[in-house]
Amino acid sequence: MTTFLIDDSGEFWDANAWQLRSRYGVRLSNAAFADFLIRNQGCIGLKPSEDNLVIKVAPIHVTQACFVAFTRWITDQAPRRIAIKWFDGKWNHELTIGAAAARKRIAALRHKLRSAISPDYLSQPRSLSALERSSPLYDLLDAWQTNSGRLDPSKTPRLFEERLSARYVIVQSDRSDGSLRFSDIGNGYAPMFPASWRDKLIGADIELHHDLRYARSVANCWRAAILAKEPTLSDIDAVQCEPKTRSRYRRTYSRITLPLGDGSQLLCASFLDSTIDLRS
Repeated sequence: MTTFLIDDSGEFWDANAWQLRSRYGVRLSNAAFADFLIRNQGCIGLKPSEDNLVIKVAPIHVTQACFVAFTRWITDQAPRRIAIKWFDGKWNHELTIGAAAARKRIAALRHKLRSAISPDYLSQPRSLSALERSSPLYDLLDAWQTNSGRLDPSKTPRLFEERLSARYVIVQSDRSDGSLRFSDIGNGYAPMFPASWRDKLIGADIELHHDLRYARSVANCWRAAILAKEPTLSDIDAVQCEPKTRSRYRRTYSRITLPLGDGSQLLCASFLDSTIDLRS
């Protein structure tokens, strides 16, 4: 049977629809593309077969419109045996009987995973196609594609220092314990990374950052991006803690993540945008 997707607006799509590929601009095989949309864009994947159903979902990203559309559909279809594959940084597998049980389980996962997120850190995925050509993040994505996923800030100072205002970090995934460590930090992140801190942080676990709640939220997003193995784009609305005075301030920005080399490194760059508001 055909796999189809419910997007963040509650619209249903064939998982192989060319309109989706055009919207997100990601070059992946059919199955990998569907997984990318589920993990990073909040789509729900559905694969029905007679009275069976396989659901794939990243509950933390599912919008209310998507969940309502899913609820109506599964209630109408009334499958009996349902496999739920849900993503929270890794894939988890469960079996349920009946539409009501599946609906309640996904609702519970949405609530549980969203409740675990710090209210100081809000993130909303965006389509790569939404990047304007005037954005420095567009230039970075174009350079990443042109160089087949290999970029070195020291060799392209105009892009990283001028266009991105040095707002970038490179992190390394430690496959032995799942930790993420700083490999490089641009000098454009003051006061979050004052000069006195940057050298100390190279090679350190990112969760040793002075603002632990913010660091953990960012780390979870970056781990998901490494698993995605494709570029991701998000709007961020975050309240952060200044390291010296411990005063709190709000920053809103767009962030792009790009896998480097064999995929164990991740380049993360951001662009401040005062028009972003995820708290209204």
